[in-house]
Amino acid sequence: MGHIHAIQIPDNTTHLIEPLLYSTTSGTSNAITANIPNFELAAGVTIALHITTTNTNGATLSINGGTANSIYYNGSTISANILKADYIYHLVYDGTVWHVIGFTDSWTSPQKVKVDLSTTYGTETGQNESEINGGQNSV
Repeated sequence: MGHIHAIQIPDNTTHLIEPLLYSTTSGTSNAITANIPNFELAAGVTIALHITTTNTNGATLSINGGTANSIYYNGSTISANILKADYIYHLVYDGTVWHVIGFTDSWTSPQKVKVDLSTTYGTETGQNESEINGGQNSV
């Protein structure tokens, strides 16, 4: 699965670092293909994919011409527009299917967050954010 790298940290222990397995995809929007040199499909492998075409339905991923395995998000087959063109996604293989890890479509546009600063959020003194910042509220 590529080259294995190791680092030594100050406590003199050595830790293996798996190389980043990355590819820009090809194929179709729902039958995604990728080429990753020295790739071996195994449970637990994590990859980064630069998606070139937004998916329109459930999708599969085949690497280096291998078996096309389903792609899941939040425990089920992905729906349309989960994998958007020109974004990079991390996927992990569980031995049967690929799982998109992290956020997906919420990346495409900023989301407004409403915060109620009159509520105590569990600080040690019971102060809310407004009191902590001297009345300067910012989000």
